[in-house]
Amino acid sequence: MKQGATPRTRRRLRSQQVVAAAALLGLVLGALAAAFVAFEWREIEGTQRARAELYARALDDQIASVMSGTDTILRSLPPALEQRRRADPVADAADVTAMLQESLRGRPFLRSVSWLDGRGQVLASSNPDNIGLVLPPALLGRPAESGRGAWLGPLAAGRDVGSLGQAPLASATVLALPLVLSFGTADGPAMLVALINPDHIATQFERTLDGSPLRAMLLGLDGRLIVATSAVTAVPGTPMTALPAFSRHLPAREFASDVGLGSDGARVLSAFRTTRHWPLVVLVEQPFAVLLAELLRVAEWALAFMLLGWSALAAGTWAVRRALQRDERLSHDLAVAHAATRASESRKLAILQSSLDAIVTFDADGKVIELNAAAERMFGQRSADVLGRAMYELIVPAHHRQAGMAGMARYQSTGVAHLLNRRLEVEALRADGSLFPVELTIVPVLTESGEIFTATLRDITERQRVERALRESEARARATFEQAAVGVIQQAADRRFLRVNQTMCDLLGYTREEFLALPADRLVHPDDVAQGLQGMQALFAGASASFAQEKRYRRKDGSCLWVRLTASVSRDEQGAARYMICIVEDISARRRAEDDLAAARQRELQVGARIQQSLLVTAPPTDIAGLQISSHSQASQGIDGDFVEIVRVGPDCVDLITGDVMGKGLAAAMMGAATKLQFSRSIAELVTQPGRNGRLPRPAEVVAAVHLAMTPALQGLEAFVTLCYVRIDTRRNRLTWVGCGHEETLHVPAGGAARLLANQHPPLGVLDVVDYTEDELALAPGDALFLCSDGVTDAMRPDGERVGRQRVTDAVVRRLRAHLSPGAVLHSLRCDLLQQGVLMEDDVTMVVVQREPAGATTARIELPLRLTALRQVREFVHTHSVAAGLAEEECGLLEVACVEAFTNIVRHGQGLLEGAPVEMLARRKPRALVIELVHLGVAFTPPEDPCDTDFGAYPEGGFGLEIIRGASDGVEFLHSDGVNTMRMTKRLD
Repeated sequence: MKQGATPRTRRRLRSQQVVAAAALLGLVLGALAAAFVAFEWREIEGTQRARAELYARALDDQIASVMSGTDTILRSLPPALEQRRRADPVADAADVTAMLQESLRGRPFLRSVSWLDGRGQVLASSNPDNIGLVLPPALLGRPAESGRGAWLGPLAAGRDVGSLGQAPLASATVLALPLVLSFGTADGPAMLVALINPDHIATQFERTLDGSPLRAMLLGLDGRLIVATSAVTAVPGTPMTALPAFSRHLPAREFASDVGLGSDGARVLSAFRTTRHWPLVVLVEQPFAVLLAELLRVAEWALAFMLLGWSALAAGTWAVRRALQRDERLSHDLAVAHAATRASESRKLAILQSSLDAIVTFDADGKVIELNAAAERMFGQRSADVLGRAMYELIVPAHHRQAGMAGMARYQSTGVAHLLNRRLEVEALRADGSLFPVELTIVPVLTESGEIFTATLRDITERQRVERALRESEARARATFEQAAVGVIQQAADRRFLRVNQTMCDLLGYTREEFLALPADRLVHPDDVAQGLQGMQALFAGASASFAQEKRYRRKDGSCLWVRLTASVSRDEQGAARYMICIVEDISARRRAEDDLAAARQRELQVGARIQQSLLVTAPPTDIAGLQISSHSQASQGIDGDFVEIVRVGPDCVDLITGDVMGKGLAAAMMGAATKLQFSRSIAELVTQPGRNGRLPRPAEVVAAVHLAMTPALQGLEAFVTLCYVRIDTRRNRLTWVGCGHEETLHVPAGGAARLLANQHPPLGVLDVVDYTEDELALAPGDALFLCSDGVTDAMRPDGERVGRQRVTDAVVRRLRAHLSPGAVLHSLRCDLLQQGVLMEDDVTMVVVQREPAGATTARIELPLRLTALRQVREFVHTHSVAAGLAEEECGLLEVACVEAFTNIVRHGQGLLEGAPVEMLARRKPRALVIELVHLGVAFTPPEDPCDTDFGAYPEGGFGLEIIRGASDGVEFLHSDGVNTMRMTKRLD
């Protein structure tokens, strides 16, 4: 820049420099946008390659599953065929046809399975119409004589072996892919031919690729198309050897991705995988136009960003140039500002002189600079006499001067001020030496010549006199208010706190200011607000003269304090309500004692509940041969006196004891525990009596012994115990019972009418007699028993009627006819009898006993609806699958399937009943193992087709049903009258 350049020339040069810098930044921004687009292109291509490879792997897994499943079916058939042929040569064709038809069940990927001899003649087929046909060897690929093992035949038109190869591939509407297994028999070489359904494979491909622009093909190693998704226009049998998978990679690599020409002749990104053990290739293509479209979106964003950056640079350049132009107007603006300042000074002077308050301006040394007219009148000093003199000597009393000067010195040295910018009440000095009170405010003002201070003073002599009189009056009233020994509150009609005494503040831990700022709802416990608000409204409305309430106030620390509040209203001379006066007494000690008593009662209930769970509630055994037992207890007050005891008194004999102690709560629970213990003691004493020689005591003997032991104590406590003692002898098929005033046991024969087993005696503890009798009847296989307490029959329905014995009997019979497992029966009865608003005022106990039909052997456990029961699931399945003779791998798969099924019930089951378990049953059939999971809930209907593969949601992506189906030979999802049953069948070959 030239030394003699004018200011205008210098501004022009700076403007040019700004424009050049903006242009350079614009070029850099464009280069960054281009680099970003190049980087994103590489990312897009890499992502699409990975996506295509992932889909190719998924489709390859599907093909491998189909081929392996078909191969497994073919390899499992020759031993069975040979065995049946040896067993019954005459009925061989019909049996084999039925077996081949069974092998297709649940396998939509197979069209048919046929058995051929060495000449190609069909000996048996899943389609009986095919028997006798002769297939040309060319339709099956290499001839059976070339060796043993399975091979893929050529793709051919046709739905079955009868129509195979009768139409050209190009015009065929139905195709089949043969899988051939050769094997030797006693009659010579033979073949098994399974026709795989390519349409099923195409459908699976379509489902997997649903929602994506990909297209998929299945080809042979020779490059000929077998099947493809609908987006592929080529017909089956078309050679595809020009594709990159065959021209560049196969057979050197088993999988790869590449960019080249696709099946439609356009540029594509493709990925392929060869199926292990089978001459098949899965190929996935992504049209290159999809990648270019995605790149175009990225480029549009980059262009938008670049245009936005250029716009910002242009705006910034324009703003800088405008700033340079504003410099030219600066000198003019300064001149205008000086003129405005002079006008402001004139206005300030007029304000000072007209102010009613005294205003004194002084400098940092305390010298008076200016004094207005009000100050002259207030202090009796003329402005001309005090200008330039020290302010502290003129208007500040001698006893305040030193402090004022020290404060000013501290402010000038440290910048810390205690007197500035505040309103202070101090004493001032008049010219005659008298002192008077003033309100003083000192404000610092920064000027060009330094800092000055403006003091504003107002005479407050009269105001202080009035305030002093008011304070004295209020002090007398406050003394009365504050000296009260109880809390006192004044509260307005809008619930604002007007006044509060210190006693109340100390009671709740608030300062007076904090208390008065509290909203009323925050002070009072939410549960007590409504009652207090009603009483307050009645007081202000004049409906009542006073109001009292025990309520909880919340202290500042969050704790609650019980108080008794007594309130009345203060009214003016006209009778209008002014405010409410509340007297508050602390009653927390009394309420604390009441709470301690309630806590003690609660602890008593908890102890009783533990007693019940440990002594009264006995889990039904699951290993009693031929018997299935399920029980349920529900206390009306947390604990109950009902009890159930199950005693195995022999290998084929079991005793069931149900009882109900008079009363409820802890006392009843303790008496129930004592009664249950006495039964065990009495049985032991009777068994060990001399001369019994191992003979079991009869039920009547046991009840009589318990009666003798407990009746004196029961009569002393004025209590009694109802009970029913039932003995089931499965070897003799007999049922023996003793009833003592208990709810009668219901006997439901397998094919007859239900019968109530009548009581023979009153409850224990009522009479002193010991002559106990018993009754006996036949208990055949398939019969059932239902035992319950009177809490079931006495429950009250919403219509005011008791549930009653007849409703109970009808419901039990209906449920026993509908369900085979005791847990399903029992908890379905809960839904029938004790739900929908039924009020249970007494303890409830129910027991269901089912005797298995003749020849049936069922293992059963009850599992709580918690994932902690998974270990029991595994152990149960492992025990019974090993006992059935399954291989270790099959046992493991069955365990996984059962764990998956149980987990689905726990996590996703709908309409589950609280307290109802999942029953798990295992049944051995002659050639199969059946496992069932039974639970109450909303019906579940699984999809018929296999679930889509969803990698994004693994392992919750629909694989559970596939695991269950794959681990068993048959799966059924049943629902009957609110009970779900999932049944898995595993064949035992």
